[in-house]
Amino acid sequence: MPKPLPPILDYLLNDVLVEEDGITTRRMFGGYGIYRYGKIFAGIMKEELHLKAPNDALRQELEATGSTQFTYTFKNTGKTTTMPYWALPNEIIDNREILKKWCEKVWMT
Repeated sequence: MPKPLPPILDYLLNDVLVEEDGITTRRMFGGYGIYRYGKIFAGIMKEELHLKAPNDALRQELEATGSTQFTYTFKNTGKTTTMPYWALPNEIIDNREILKKWCEKVWMT
């Protein structure tokens, strides 16, 4: 029996982006990559939704919303690295229309 989807991924796929074509997911790094027509635009890491910021302008916009950048610490070296993924504030996640607009903004970039 397949493992159930994390609640945030289920919400994104079945409530926010249910009418969008080309959305797929793939397990990765203990979470999920979320793609539109094969291009990754978001990820679920540590049970949180993170949108990808592929350029400085979008990064700055996400930062201005109060989003926080995803960091990862390598177990073998203890080195921490930042990734181009940003966790959104609850006010955005809880509003389907605004969250959908942010997803569209990322995949249109």
